[in-house]
Amino acid sequence: MESEGTLRQPWRVAVGALFVTVATAQVARTAVVDLGGTSTEAQEALWPRHPDVLSAAIMGDVGEAAAHGRAPDQHTLARLEQLVAREPLSAQPFLVQGAIAARNGDYHRAERLLATARQRAPRSPAARYLMGDLYLRADRPVDAMAEMAVLNRLLPAGSQQLAPSLAGYAKVPGSLPQIKAILASYPELEEPLLATMSSDVANTDAILRLASSPRREGPAPVWQRLLLSNLVAAGEYRKAFSTWGRLSGVAARPGLHNPQFDASNAPPPFNWRLAEGAGAVVEPSSGGLQVVYYGRDNLALAEQVTLLPAGRYHLGVNVSGSFPQGSGVAWTVRCLPEGPELMNLPLAGPGPLSGDFTVPAACEAQSISLMGQMLEVPGASEFRISGLQLSPSGGG
Repeated sequence: MESEGTLRQPWRVAVGALFVTVATAQVARTAVVDLGGTSTEAQEALWPRHPDVLSAAIMGDVGEAAAHGRAPDQHTLARLEQLVAREPLSAQPFLVQGAIAARNGDYHRAERLLATARQRAPRSPAARYLMGDLYLRADRPVDAMAEMAVLNRLLPAGSQQLAPSLAGYAKVPGSLPQIKAILASYPELEEPLLATMSSDVANTDAILRLASSPRREGPAPVWQRLLLSNLVAAGEYRKAFSTWGRLSGVAARPGLHNPQFDASNAPPPFNWRLAEGAGAVVEPSSGGLQVVYYGRDNLALAEQVTLLPAGRYHLGVNVSGSFPQGSGVAWTVRCLPEGPELMNLPLAGPGPLSGDFTVPAACEAQSISLMGQMLEVPGASEFRISGLQLSPSGGG
C-alpha cells in the first residue's frame, strides 16, 4: 500500500480531477464539521487550523472549483499541504489518488486506495460515492449497491448522486437487467437516472426498458419532457411520436391532440405546451383557453407539434375578449425544424376565425402555435379561445 509520502507530491496535478462532476462536488460539500452548528466561515474564524475545519473548507473549495470547471486555486492547494502536515492519517490523499486511478482505468489500484480512505473515514459520503462509482465502472453492480445503501444512510437519498455513473454503466451491453435490480432497491434513483440518460436520444430504447410501467398521476416526469423534446430537436419525429404515445397511454394518431385544452397528464410536445412566467397568464378553462397577454415579449402562448400528412387543412376557432389595436396575437403553422411558415392567422377581435394552409410533402412535422408578438406600446390582450378545430380541407 502506498504511504502518505508517495501521495503528497502528485496532489497539485491530481486534486483538480477528483471532483470532475457536479455530483461529486455536491457530495464533497457535505463534509462540513459540526462545531456548535456554526457555518463553515464561522468555523474558519474560530479555529482555522483545526484539521476538520481545514478539511471541510478544502473539500468545499474543490467542489466549488469543479462545479465551475476549474482547478483549485493556490490558496486551496496550500491548505491541502497544511492538512497533510496536521493530519497524516487523513483520508483525503487516498480519495484524490483513488479517483484519479479510477478515471485512468486502473481499477485495482483505485479500489485499494479508496478502501483505505473508506477505512479511515467510514462515514465519508465522498468515499462511499467514489467507491460506488468505481464499482459501476468495473461492472460490479452488486458491490455498488452496498455502497449506495451506506450512502443513503449518510445522506438522505444520497444514492441519487450516482445517477450519472449509473447512466454510463447503462451503456455496457447486458447491464439493463442489473440496473433494473438496482432501481428496484433504490427507486429514488429512477428519475435522476432517466433524466441523465435523456440527454442522449440513442438511449431511448434503454430508457423505455428501465422506466416503471405504471402510469403515475400528476404531471409527466421531467425526464419524459427532456427525452421527447430532445428527440424532436434531433429530427426523430416518428420515434418521438411513438414514444409519446407509449409514455402517455394516448393512441398516437396524426392530427391535433386535445383541441379542448382539457387537463391531461400527456406531456408536450404532442400535447399543448402553455406559456409560463411573467409575460402572460395562460390557463385551460371549460373546454377552452383563457389568456392574458401583456405584449412585452415574443411568446408562444400555446404550442403543439403535429405530424400532419401532406395535404390541405382548415383551422377554425372561436375568439372572445378584448384586444388592443394590432394585438400581435396570431395562430401560426410552420414546418419543423426551421420553417417555412404555412399559415399566419391574426386574432384581430372577437368572433369566429378560420384559415387554410397546405402541408407540403417535405414537411414531416409541424408546429401549431398561438403566438404573441411584442408590441411597440405594450398593452394587455385578455381573451378566450374555444371550439378549436383542425380538419382536412376539400380544396386541392
